[in-house]
Amino acid sequence: GGGGKGDGHGLAHVAGRQKKTPTAVKLALAAWLLGCAWLVGSCYPAAPERVQALANLYYQAPAITLMALWLWGANLWMWARMRLEPHPLVVFELDDSRVHLSYDQVFRVAAWCTAAGAGNLAMFLRAAAAGDDATAAWMPVLLYVCVPAVLFAPVDVWHARSRRFFVRTLRRMAAPLQPISFADFFLADVACSMAKSFSDVERAVCSMLMGAVMDAADNGGTCGSTSWKIPLALAVPSIIRLCQCLRQYSDTHKPSCLWNALKYSSAFPVIILSALKYHVSHEHWLGVLRPAWLLCSIANTVYSYYWDITHDWDLTLFTGGCVGG
Repeated sequence: GGGGKGDGHGLAHVAGRQKKTPTAVKLALAAWLLGCAWLVGSCYPAAPERVQALANLYYQAPAITLMALWLWGANLWMWARMRLEPHPLVVFELDDSRVHLSYDQVFRVAAWCTAAGAGNLAMFLRAAAAGDDATAAWMPVLLYVCVPAVLFAPVDVWHARSRRFFVRTLRRMAAPLQPISFADFFLADVACSMAKSFSDVERAVCSMLMGAVMDAADNGGTCGSTSWKIPLALAVPSIIRLCQCLRQYSDTHKPSCLWNALKYSSAFPVIILSALKYHVSHEHWLGVLRPAWLLCSIANTVYSYYWDITHDWDLTLFTGGCVGG
């Protein structure tokens, strides 16, 4: 059975150990990761500044995503050790609890993804160091094409239930026109924490589409620091959470939803003023916009911190009212 909504017993598989990976595979994977780490560690410091900037642009967002995946596995492992009852994952209220992966499964996925990403980065740096820009340019393109291809692949392999649930949640998050579930706002909150990665991905994809993979580190241009698409990408997670809060207010008529919406709205002046830095004189930035940017940043930080302490860290958010932080 899959386990019904709110069924803590249906989540027993999450706390248990799953099918073990053969020792030979573990050793081969460890050797591959060590080799990639050695190659990256030797090539990156010796690479020209331009190549280092390109590596940062193309691989920071995937690295942060991988780190989040490893930490989610660590979270599941800790919950399994604590033997919490009911299991914290019941808040997702899924009809089929098999969507949730165990910590063993998450660690395996993270290990294979890390091996693929590390290998791609190592080949990029090696080709760039050899002056083979044509080969180096294909590496990030391959990475950015393969990740969504694997995630959205309509095949019943490699945790298909979990992938389909993640893709459905992405769609719901991107168009918050229906009642907001825990998974919807949880994923949107994660996206808010990774807003900088959104701008990196936008700039990376823009450079690939423009055929300027090895020139993306240069300022200016369609995909450079002055592009309007970068602040828009930074704002997308906050826009999504704002829309979710407004939808929740429409459903519940609770004032706390509007106060929560205000928290996400407070990020927009910070983003806009940061973007204006590249379109005004240095003196105007220092004398007018920078002080305004600092004030807006402080206001956003203080309000967000206050809200997180008084609402997000209060577990009553799971029992009713306006969900999300």
